[in-house]
Amino acid sequence: MRTALVLLSLSAAVGAGVFAYGQWGNPQARACTKIAERCGLEDFDHEACTKDLEQIPEGELALLDECLDQSDSCIELVACSAGSLARELSDGLAKGWAR
Repeated sequence: MRTALVLLSLSAAVGAGVFAYGQWGNPQARACTKIAERCGLEDFDHEACTKDLEQIPEGELALLDECLDQSDSCIELVACSAGSLARELSDGLAKGWAR
């Protein structure tokens, strides 16, 4: 009985760890959580947001994550997103003109 209780507790701890990593561990999930919290979005599609952010290059995602960490309001989050988009656009234009 005691062994079953220990195994059940261990399974619950591992499950909680996996859930926590999915919610806050990866940069995409952290960014989406910050957006939902700071902008007060109740019906926020966290999964769709995470999938959208998976398309961003890793270096740009790190810059976005850092900017989001420093923001205190929803409008600052919007500015971070706009800056990230502008960098991506300028990089794409530069690559296109180089051809």
